Amino acid sequence: MSHTITPLGAILFEMLTGLPPFYTTDRDQLFQKIKFGTLKYPPYLSTNAKSLLEGLFRKEPEKRLGGGPGDAEEIKAHPWFDGVDWDAILRKEVQAPFTPIIKNETDVSNFDPV
Repeated sequence: MSHTITPLGAILFEMLTGLPPFYTTDRDQLFQKIKFGTLKYPPYLSTNAKSLLEGLFRKEPEKRLGGGPGDAEEIKAHPWFDGVDWDAILRKEVQAPFTPIIKNETDVSNFDPV
């Protein structure tokens, strides 16, 4: 399957694995990997997580998850999101699983300094 990197897919991949897709410190090599490489998924990713990422990384925009007439509803309906109450999220009724403690609006102490 051909892949491309989409913002949502890249963010989810990094959140689930700890590294961005096609990670390398060499910028030219990164672009080559994105264009021609095969993305490897860690074995600990669930089948649904891998399926979601593969759908988001499809190279052809019209075949990409969320790229069809159903738009974002296609993504929200994916099995990885089973049990998510999207309306409750929009109404801000869902408690975040983690709320960082911050000193002020510009506090970055919860981020790795590197």
